[in-house]
Amino acid sequence: MLFTKFLLGMAFAAMVTTGAANLNRKNETKAVEEPVVQETSARRSPAPLRSFNSVELQMNWTDDQGGVHPLVGAKAYIYDIYGVEGPAYYLDSNGYAELTWTDFEFDQCMYLKVVAQNDTANVKVQTKQGVLYTYDFQVNGQVSYEYLEHTLSPAEDGDTARAFHLYQAAYYYATYAKQINHGTAMPMCTFNWPGSTDEGCYYSYNSITISGKTAASGYPGAWASWDVIGHEYGHHVQRTKGITANPGGTHYINHNNIDDQYNNGYTLESAKNRGLKLAWGEGWPTFWSTIAQSTFPADIRNIATVGDTRYTTYQGFWYELDTYQATTTGSLRTYRGDADEIAVQSILYKLYSPTIDTFDKFAINVQTLFDIVCNAHPYTFYEFIQAMYNAGYDAHDLGKLLAQYRVVTNRIDILNNYINRTPTFEWSADKGSVNLYYNNFDFVVVKPNFDELFRVNNITATGNMGRYTLTDNQWNQIKALGTGYYVYVVQRQTLSFTSGNYVSELYAFNAPTEYDTNDIVMSPADWGFRQQYYFDGRTATHQASDLLTINSTRLRCGYIEQSYIVLSAKHNDAGHAYLQLDFNIPVYYYSFDIALWSDSEGINRNNAELVFQVKGENGNWVEIVDLLNDITLPTKENGFYTYENWADEGIYGMRWLETAPATGTKNKGRIAFNDILFNVFPG
Repeated sequence: MLFTKFLLGMAFAAMVTTGAANLNRKNETKAVEEPVVQETSARRSPAPLRSFNSVELQMNWTDDQGGVHPLVGAKAYIYDIYGVEGPAYYLDSNGYAELTWTDFEFDQCMYLKVVAQNDTANVKVQTKQGVLYTYDFQVNGQVSYEYLEHTLSPAEDGDTARAFHLYQAAYYYATYAKQINHGTAMPMCTFNWPGSTDEGCYYSYNSITISGKTAASGYPGAWASWDVIGHEYGHHVQRTKGITANPGGTHYINHNNIDDQYNNGYTLESAKNRGLKLAWGEGWPTFWSTIAQSTFPADIRNIATVGDTRYTTYQGFWYELDTYQATTTGSLRTYRGDADEIAVQSILYKLYSPTIDTFDKFAINVQTLFDIVCNAHPYTFYEFIQAMYNAGYDAHDLGKLLAQYRVVTNRIDILNNYINRTPTFEWSADKGSVNLYYNNFDFVVVKPNFDELFRVNNITATGNMGRYTLTDNQWNQIKALGTGYYVYVVQRQTLSFTSGNYVSELYAFNAPTEYDTNDIVMSPADWGFRQQYYFDGRTATHQASDLLTINSTRLRCGYIEQSYIVLSAKHNDAGHAYLQLDFNIPVYYYSFDIALWSDSEGINRNNAELVFQVKGENGNWVEIVDLLNDITLPTKENGFYTYENWADEGIYGMRWLETAPATGTKNKGRIAFNDILFNVFPG
């Protein structure tokens, strides 16, 4: 019977068509479970097959730049005309194996097959279910001992060569995964290729589909895109180790995933949940792929795009992980917080990188990082950072690094650092999303010896900034130190669930050394208002300083509980309240502390109005801020909101106008004012 070389992908069922008596011989020659590694490549001179019962095989493959490499770890075995298989061997680090057999008969020819398969990875033909990519030889079974050598190249072997290139990447990633997993291999992962020309690469439960799209000019094909292949295998590691809850779906590599999910129709609560999980689920695999490549043999790391710190895709773009400025083809961009997968993978890389600099104080062994992740089972980046805190890594050093990627604030400022003024500290509430900011903070003051002096918990954010004004007692504690001090904040986001709890770095401040002689402070008691809401307008004159005289006009405005100046527009026969201040000379700086009296005032942006206006030299009033729409006012128990501004041309008056439903017998819609500050000197 004449038996020609098998076509790619022919199943063994098609091979065994005659010789039924020989079928049970397959049970005698099962493939070994572990690779038979032969580290030497000594060759023997040709001799009769029947004498030596062996054949030597040397397999190589060609990368997409033409470089030749030994094919490592692929399965090889012989079989006879009836499809009876000899023992399975695996090509060693030189791409070599010597296949031997006993009690094996051939009729004219034997056949040798190399399969894109080992115990943890294989490559299947996407269009043929269950068919592995293979390469076949036909060997004369009668004449002589054989030495066979072949280099798989796309030009000669087409998709078969590309599949073995893909297999080689899969083999090295699977090998590294076993190594970093303390010697335990990951489950079998099947690579399907070529996938659709309309879709990208994707992972789905132990299976990876590699895109059949044509690569962008100058970029490797998907089958040779090692960064992408490793990223997809990283998803396999994540699923195996239980360190992801990736919701999947469309995502963009240089976006904030919370914003993307929100813009695609999810509620902000769902977008937060999905976006944070997407960023971790997509960011960690790229970091893992990059680190894995650093362990590959030198000839592999010499392939373009392999072994560097860039993530390069077949789609025509790349970016650098080891940088504080995210770079993509043709553009520079800023990072977008803990819902940005580039920020996540870059921070992970910086934690690992042996390079120490101003912002990065870490050089953590990758095995240690892997173990921290696997033990903590984080589904989000903030859960991973909590695991780092728990493992004892310095939270403030982590804060230095996180700040470079907009995960935490990168500065804390002090306003009014004078001996006789209680200062306000402020910091950014930005978390990289244009739709969601950090909204809850802890503010902590630390002594020079790094012991905590005091802490203020659960400060509510207003807009895109966090602020806290010290009490007199707190400022006196700081001044009593007689030296410098540190402050830091803890930032969190509480919509739907609490995320974050990120600790900023320590920021140093000097003790105040000067008195403020320019600002004029009017406390609530200084105005001399009665503890009553009048239904008719009242006027008064106030000598605020030697230079500044203020005339006040007010309606439904009083000094309530001998604590605060309060407007109350919501009452029967009312509906309006105001406080107007007119100055005899221009004021160049002003600030005021404002808050809701309580959380049950019955007013909001939909049924009431509260605006702040200033008067120019010409006597015209100009609205500066809508205090119900532009600002989220806290209640006085949670601290006052401080609004401040410099007026280059000076102002000649300021007023607050409130309208609210004229209903109820109790005074409601109450707006409380604490200190009001003025400065009559140009800044």
